[in-house]
Amino acid sequence: VKYENRLVISNGPIIAVRLTRLV
Repeated sequence: VKYENRLVISNGPIIAVRLTRLV
């Protein structure tokens, strides 16, 4: 999960939404 958070910060909120859906 920690590495996912870093990717979210790097890519932006759009990726965060996608990760949330995957989770």
